[in-house]
Amino acid sequence: MDLFSITLSLMGLILIVLAVTFLIIILKLSKKIFSKLILIMLNSVAGLIFLLALNVLFNAGIPINLFTIIITGLFGMAGIGSLILLKLGGII
Repeated sequence: MDLFSITLSLMGLILIVLAVTFLIIILKLSKKIFSKLILIMLNSVAGLIFLLALNVLFNAGIPINLFTIIITGLFGMAGIGSLILLKLGGII
């Protein structure tokens, strides 16, 4: 073996190690992002269900329209709290 083939083999090994390391980092980051996304989706769905339950069970009088659905979908339970405050203040 000459020096060129040894250097080429070493560079190939370094590239493989770097690629595997990069892949592991990407997988760990995507796992964190995916878990955060699931939590946001669950919060939004819980907010929408709570909005319906407020209106059906307690006759809260919060209108179900595009505005309230967007607020509840984006902010979940915090959006419901804001909508209740807006309703108590007579704004909606």
